[in-house]
Amino acid sequence: MSDWLEIAFDCNDVDWDPVKDHANQIKHKVSFKEAAEFLNFRYFSQYQDWHDEDRYAVLGFTGRDIVLLACAETAYALRIISARKASPSEKRRYGALIYQRP
Repeated sequence: MSDWLEIAFDCNDVDWDPVKDHANQIKHKVSFKEAAEFLNFRYFSQYQDWHDEDRYAVLGFTGRDIVLLACAETAYALRIISARKASPSEKRRYGALIYQRP
């Protein structure tokens, strides 16, 4: 795994499977639409090599909670795979990253 970096995806187009979104809302109580909102603000990403696909774990604040988003960049959009509330250690990591000084 790589370090957490503050990067910007081209987030003009974000998509997801509506069936997976519904299942994710039941399991994790976070909608993909809510999770995608933080992509317009400050967030941190960590590259993860996932079989034949480049995936990213993304930590960000939705305005309600800190969320961990799993996504992949496709040729046409940023595809959301799953989203959940961040664990306590992920929240601490986000806090440390957000208040980091250059």
